[in-house]
Amino acid sequence: MAKYGILIYALGICVSVIAAAKLPDNGIGESIHSDDFESYLQQQESSLLRQGKLELVKQDDVETDNGENEPVERSVLTEHQSYKALILEVHKDFAVVGIGTHRVLVPRAWVQKGATANFSTLPQKEMFSNLSSILTVGDVMDVNIELLQAKDLPEGEDIFAKMSKNNDDSPAVQYAAAQLWKPDGDTWPDTMFLFNDGVILTILGLALWRLALRNEEEEATETDKDPLKLLLDVRSHVEDLYRSADDLESYQFLEQTKIIREDFLLPISASRQQLINRFGMEKAAELLITISYAERIVNRVSSAATDQHLEEAARCTEEAYAAFQEVYALMKKL
Repeated sequence: MAKYGILIYALGICVSVIAAAKLPDNGIGESIHSDDFESYLQQQESSLLRQGKLELVKQDDVETDNGENEPVERSVLTEHQSYKALILEVHKDFAVVGIGTHRVLVPRAWVQKGATANFSTLPQKEMFSNLSSILTVGDVMDVNIELLQAKDLPEGEDIFAKMSKNNDDSPAVQYAAAQLWKPDGDTWPDTMFLFNDGVILTILGLALWRLALRNEEEEATETDKDPLKLLLDVRSHVEDLYRSADDLESYQFLEQTKIIREDFLLPISASRQQLINRFGMEKAAELLITISYAERIVNRVSSAATDQHLEEAARCTEEAYAAFQEVYALMKKL
């Protein structure tokens, strides 16, 4: 189950990453710091020229430093073409956006809001009373060029008049006019459901993985508590105690009997039901009785060592060894 959990976990991460990578394509653009406006627009100009979304055309001759007139190539926007635009100014009735080296006016009536952009038709009515409340300088939004000359706008004269109050040079710049799409913040992106599915798969896979690891740990613990395995493991400790009984001090008797009792005999007693389930009541009972007898002798060794009766402790050690030999003889018959 662990491998399936890992596979589901990995699949969930992949789905979430792919979906998250697609989220910006649903219309939520990036935001540019004011210090980076110029570099961003220069890079955008070069990128749009490479993509063919801007065309280079020869403009009127311009007088050079040496007094000669030379034609100059300038890029031009394409009518009814969609672009990513950087919001440079926001006013109540209009906004100014940048597309490369171009400046574009967005009238308040040409701003739309929704889940997806629809530039096929112009908005029928003004949706917002104040663009300053919905647009932010530095944001990058989708726009669609409707007019290459903003002066042809019905409200163009009023807009340019307002711009002249703030900046005498503004009307001298050639402006296009465009629709702007403001993504609806209350609308789920198209890939949100895919992203959510990826998150669910990731959580499910992680849960299965952790569950499998816990089951493996429990199985390993159960293996360590197998009474037959414990009986086989305690054998070496009993033999060491038996061989060195005549040379041990009281504290050494106590240390070794404590290990035998707490690490082996007590866990075996606690898991006696496993023996009953595995071998049946009759065979398990005989084995358990013999184990209990061996345990009592080990306790007598400990008691004698506590009272400093080393000879008695050594004699009881021989009895304990003999009792365990009976246990191992019964185990062979199981």
